Amino acid sequence: MAIKNFPRFFALILLIGIPLSVIPVFSFPAHAAEPDFLSPAERQWLREHDGTIRVAPDPYYPPVEFIQDDRYIGIALDYLKLIEKKLHIRFQIVRLDSFEEILEKAETREIDLVSTIMQTPDRARYLLFTPPYITIPNVLVTRNENQAHIEIKDLEDITGVVYQGGYTIGAILKEHGILHARPVTDPASALKDLSKGRVNVMVGNLAVISHYVSRMNLANLRVAGYCEFEDAISFASRSDWPILNRIMEKTLGEISPEERTRIENKWIRLESPGFHLDRRFWFGFFGVLGVFLSLVAFFYAVNRALKKQVAAKTLTLQQSEEALRRSEEKYRLLVENANEIILVAQDGRLVFVNIRAVKFSGYPETELLNRPFVEFIHPDDRQMVAQYHKQRSEGSAPRARYTFRFIRIDGCERWMEISSVRIDWENRPATLNFLSDVTDRKLTEAALKKSERQYRLIAENTADVIIVLDLALRFTYVSPSIERLRGFTVEESMKQSLDQILTPESKRIALEAFAAEQALEVAGTADPNRSRILELEEYRKDGSTIWAEMVLSFLRDREGKPNGILTIARDITERKRAEAERESLESQFRQAQKMEAVGQLAGGVAHDFNNMLSIINGYAELALESLDASDPLHDNLREIMNAGLRSADLVRQLLAFARKQTICPIQMDLNETVSSMLKMLKRLIGEDIELIWEPAADLWPVKMDPSQLDQILANLMVNARDAVSGIGRIVIKTDKIVFEKTDRTRPPGLTPGEFVMLSVSDNGCGMEKKTLNRLFEPFFTTKPQGQGTGLGLATVYGIVKQNNGYIYADSEPGNGTTFRLYLPRREDGEIRADQEASGYSKMAAGTETVLVVEDNAELLELTEKLLKRLGYNVLAAGNPNEAIRLATDYTGEIQLLLTDVIMPEMNGRDLREVLAPLRPEMKVLFMSGYTANAIAHHGVLGDGICFLQKPFTRDELAGKLREALSCPTKQRLEGI
Repeated sequence: MAIKNFPRFFALILLIGIPLSVIPVFSFPAHAAEPDFLSPAERQWLREHDGTIRVAPDPYYPPVEFIQDDRYIGIALDYLKLIEKKLHIRFQIVRLDSFEEILEKAETREIDLVSTIMQTPDRARYLLFTPPYITIPNVLVTRNENQAHIEIKDLEDITGVVYQGGYTIGAILKEHGILHARPVTDPASALKDLSKGRVNVMVGNLAVISHYVSRMNLANLRVAGYCEFEDAISFASRSDWPILNRIMEKTLGEISPEERTRIENKWIRLESPGFHLDRRFWFGFFGVLGVFLSLVAFFYAVNRALKKQVAAKTLTLQQSEEALRRSEEKYRLLVENANEIILVAQDGRLVFVNIRAVKFSGYPETELLNRPFVEFIHPDDRQMVAQYHKQRSEGSAPRARYTFRFIRIDGCERWMEISSVRIDWENRPATLNFLSDVTDRKLTEAALKKSERQYRLIAENTADVIIVLDLALRFTYVSPSIERLRGFTVEESMKQSLDQILTPESKRIALEAFAAEQALEVAGTADPNRSRILELEEYRKDGSTIWAEMVLSFLRDREGKPNGILTIARDITERKRAEAERESLESQFRQAQKMEAVGQLAGGVAHDFNNMLSIINGYAELALESLDASDPLHDNLREIMNAGLRSADLVRQLLAFARKQTICPIQMDLNETVSSMLKMLKRLIGEDIELIWEPAADLWPVKMDPSQLDQILANLMVNARDAVSGIGRIVIKTDKIVFEKTDRTRPPGLTPGEFVMLSVSDNGCGMEKKTLNRLFEPFFTTKPQGQGTGLGLATVYGIVKQNNGYIYADSEPGNGTTFRLYLPRREDGEIRADQEASGYSKMAAGTETVLVVEDNAELLELTEKLLKRLGYNVLAAGNPNEAIRLATDYTGEIQLLLTDVIMPEMNGRDLREVLAPLRPEMKVLFMSGYTANAIAHHGVLGDGICFLQKPFTRDELAGKLREALSCPTKQRLEGI
């Protein structure tokens, strides 16, 4: 009666249980509310990424996560489902072949979330970790017969110790001196060896061991102790998505202890068979035994009733067998005609192959079935395939899908992808295998990887920097050469914003260019293959800046729409510096040309103008001598003469600027010369301004005319005095400077070499750049009209250039001005304090015969009168030919030739050359408004040459005559 009613009772339970089981499914509203424990920004982010967050579970880490029946299951997957339920989203599961591949894809951000991972410093470079969601102890397992409690230190005396492969457990065992323990990579095989007594103790993860003990029904094993290390398992998200990590942390916090316990008890069976057999086991055992005895009595009672049913069941079985035969025939047809290769392998041989396998391999079916299957596999892959087959047959869980190379009968190698499951074949374990030819895919992948390696090699070794940005101007790739360009690592550069990379002006240019390019895209008329070149200034890690040439172009998707920006950056700092220097040099050259033109003009008029001034001043001087000081005309003539002298000074300044004034340079110590001038300079600047003198020790000598140094310092001090308002400070300083060819501190235009620097600095009002650019132009002045000629600094410029030196000015408004003069180092003679004195007084007279040659008749007449008043016998010639005639015809001795340098027919030097054979003892005194290069190179007189600068006074003429007449003949000839 009980048996007859049992189906009805069971059906009643199903009818009640099934509706109750589905109530929770329909208890949720159609559109569940968003999780209120998240911020609005986090909820918005989830809405945007629902279904796109890529998760890659480990396929071989049971029971935490693994593949069974071609789907992922385990602790981590239950947690993922619970998180999906609480967040009302779906994760995108990505299948990968190994945990190593998961780490590679996580580092390249091809997956977004790793579901089972332990935190290490290396992984923390590219992943963000949640707190552990489960902590699994590591235990020591032995057989039930070994009843003692075991600790790690006890393993030293126990042989046959193995541990689940892993660096941490191995390190702990070594730390305790358990050096004989060996690692295993297959927990199932290790536990089987432990159960059969081949090893004595296994150390490993409790969850993994519990899984295999339950699956393999190893009832003679127990937990004998616990290891000091636990596996703390977390979720980890990509480091550039911190919001995902926060969401995961918050959601884990929402999982209740009951939910956690339910998941852990489902997969980690601490009381599972093979571990502790406590009182519950014995209660269950005796309960089952009682039920069994009751059933024996029951079955005896119903035995007869069953016999009646056997005949009916036999007929039914026969009908079922026929149906099964027909079903098997259908499946056989499906297998034989399948496009995939189907194989059944058992004990290292194939026991079944379909027609597709025969056609593909080229081998006859008998040969496929009678040879070990590894003979058809490439030698490099045989061990792997055989090992996987063995593990699968023994019940462990190796990779369910992998690839290997199959060798066909013609010797051709083909890549095959195999999917394998364990089956029972004729009551013995075997593997059912489905194979697909993936050779073309493998070749494509290999070509793609090779191409990727080549492009990566190019990108990582090119001197240029390759940068990829998305359309929000965020970096998605930066090549390693960025560190050579800017000093920042790739990781540092990826995190920087445009403000941290570009100077403000360059950022403005870049954003304007990007906006312009986007506008062209919207218009739809631009060339999609176009590029744009920008020159931008970037910050380096050391705070300096560099210039980079950026070639920018859009990256596009398959539809041709922009989805990124490709940038190739090249360092052009040196080019920009060279361009700036070239522009500066061109500006200096144009300025020099302009100033040279003014100089040529000044030199061109100076000769004639000085002749006229000589006449004016000379006759004014003669007239003054003939008048009494009380005469009314005396003051008028004195004013005329003063004006003539001032005009002569003005011409002298113009000639100094034009580098055509005549000078007599000597080698001198700049420190001594400046020191001797300090009192005069202090009187020049006044008492309100402090003068500071900072001479350098062991200063090198320079060569120049001391009077020129007077002019330089006087002009610079006056300029500094006028720039200082009220109380101020002026600093004069000397130093030794050496500029190498590669020295970047060398001022533009300054040739490499050794120089003596003389600087004059003030703390006055300073100058704007516009004023600084015109500083040395003649007649340029910032002073009010009538308070400056504008020739002071121009004179300084000309003097410095005449002495092969350089002058530069640095100034800013409100920060004073510094003039730096660089004079070449000279050590080719003795240092002299000043020119040697002639030993004659100003009004020294004489009785010698002087041959005067001057092409200006008025000046010739004046010179003749002055010489006669001084007592000399005068022979006057208006041109060189007349001078030659007089020198030839005159029978007396001619002691001195006084000749103009610049004359129409012949210059003064050539005239002396013609007269030298006729009058070898005749000495010479040259005179000129400027000398050109007839007797001086760029106005610099050689030793022994006597020269009289026009315009001159009677005293100057008298002194120069006596100096020339006292000059030794040999020295005079060498000078000429």
